Formats: sequence, structure tokens, C-alpha cells
Amino acid sequence: MKIIIGTTNYFKIQKDIITFLKYKGYNAIDINENKEYDVFDISTKAAKLVSNKKADRAIIIDDYAQDSFIITSKFKYNVVAPVYEDYTAELTTEHNNTNIICLGAKLLASKYMKSLIETFLDSTFEAGRHLVRTDMLEELLSNEKNKCSEKDSNSCGKDGGC
Repeated sequence: MKIIIGTTNYFKIQKDIITFLKYKGYNAIDINENKEYDVFDISTKAAKLVSNKKADRAIIIDDYAQDSFIITSKFKYNVVAPVYEDYTAELTTEHNNTNIICLGAKLLASKYMKSLIETFLDSTFEAGRHLVRTDMLEELLSNEKNKCSEKDSNSCGKDGGC
């Protein structure tokens, strides 16, 4: 599984998480490439990579997880959750098939982040009764894409948006 990790400026935490994920056998990739990013830019970069299927999942680390959540959720095919505790880390994948989580470095210790990430990655989508909701989301995105292509077929689909 290819997992991308981006951060605004929490490089030590990011490096620790990448090392942890590689130890666990994941293909963990630093999308910062030793550069500091504004929360908008790193969130957009991660969102596009997941939306365009260049990565399976993403983890974004910023101050409080709210800004990155708002930004990444604007891209098609991304199901995003800010995660602060174990139960949410598990259920967001099991119930919603989440592919991006956002973590707040000013709210969570690095060791606890690793636990949340492990829970997120170990969880699988249960489908069943939750499939109705995810199917509704897919239909909404499909309808949105059709509206987009009717408006401007030249720009639709570029970088995960219209």
C-alpha cells in the first residue's frame, strides 16, 4: 500500500511516522521533499495524489487537523477525516472507507499519532449497511462530474476537480 505523508512544518514527527510505516512494511513516501509548505499547498498536493490514484492513502500533519481536513475534502474521490482518538481512527475507515486522515500536532503526541495511524491502516471497510452511504457519495460525485463536463469539457477532471 502506497501511503503519502505530508506536513506543514512538523518534519521530525513526519520522519518518525515514515520510519514507523516502513518498518511495518508500507510504502511510505514523504511528499514534502525537505520543503516547508503552507497548509493549503501540502493538503492540495496530498489530495491530488490520492484523488488521481497515485497513492492509496494519505496522512497530513498540521497544527489542529481542521484546515487540512477542509481542503482535502474538496477533491473528488477523497474521503477525509480529522482523527483525534482510536475509535474514530477505526470507524472512519470501517464505515466510510476513508483514504485520508488529518492529524493535529499541537493536539496529539507523536507516539499517539503512530497508534492512530496504525489503527487507521489496520481497519478495513465493512461495506454492508455502510455501502449505501458510500454509493450515495459516488453517485453525487458522478452527477457532479457530469455537470462539470456539460459546463466546460476542456477543464473537467484536471487535478481531481473541475
